[in-house]
Amino acid sequence: MSDLRSCLPSFFVVGTQKAGTTTLYNMLLSTGKVSLPVTKETHFFNDVSRYEKGVEWYLQQFSKDDKGMVVGEIDPDYMFFQESALRIKKTINIPRFVFILREPVMRAYSHYLMSCRRGYECLSFKEALEVEDSRLSVQDNMFPLKHHSYIARGLYSEQIRSFRKVFPGSSMLFIKFDDLFDPETKFKTFIEICDFIGARDVMEVDLDVQSNRSSEPRSILVRKLLYGESLLKKIVGKLLFSRFVRIKVFRLIENMNLRTTAKDESGKVISEVPVEIRQKIKHDLNEVESLTSLDLSSWKELLDNKL
Repeated sequence: MSDLRSCLPSFFVVGTQKAGTTTLYNMLLSTGKVSLPVTKETHFFNDVSRYEKGVEWYLQQFSKDDKGMVVGEIDPDYMFFQESALRIKKTINIPRFVFILREPVMRAYSHYLMSCRRGYECLSFKEALEVEDSRLSVQDNMFPLKHHSYIARGLYSEQIRSFRKVFPGSSMLFIKFDDLFDPETKFKTFIEICDFIGARDVMEVDLDVQSNRSSEPRSILVRKLLYGESLLKKIVGKLLFSRFVRIKVFRLIENMNLRTTAKDESGKVISEVPVEIRQKIKHDLNEVESLTSLDLSSWKELLDNKL
């Protein structure tokens, strides 16, 4: 086991979902100094069925050709599902953690659009927020937690406290989504992340890569084949024995079926959020500022302007 531990990640980017973690994954790979799982999100520490496969299975998700690199993983589900931190602790004693936080309402809307795109959501954004609590209260049902947790994932303070409680000795870096994608600050922010995780002297990086842009499906039929329980999907799954090949084929078809949509809808989106939810978010942002020392005044002003 001691040999295995030396190959395990020394850092995790644990979230949040819809905050550019896929883009960061590709940026870090482009440096040639960071080893990440072949498939971006293994879900090893939040999915009990995968966790039970053991550390040996987890290590198989990394390339064997990445010797001498800084080893890490990027998985935004780890931040939201509390059991993840406890499982990481059992496996890796004191890793470093990077939290990328996005303004909660636009994060929620991006999440909502993804659920719509995949056929998991049929309500309007306002309606979905109004029924979110009742959806998430259903016992032993992971589906709404994964796909309908629009506001819940953006209430960051309790998620951060949970990690600090489990990892009191770990270093934690808090980054604003805005800073990672603003042309004037993204290089400085990216280098800050690299230095933090131990990827020193980064000379080459592709900062122009951008993944998971706002989009909608070209074909509803293709979307159903990808995300539904179709017979064709099962047959293709059996023909493609390699999990990595299945994922690559899946992503290729998904990307071909998407078309980019306009993104600047913040005013309209925030106006659809019920006042009590905006107040709840603002209170949480005050807590997050105290926990992280980030300046979130612009996020709070955005909420105030629409109250």
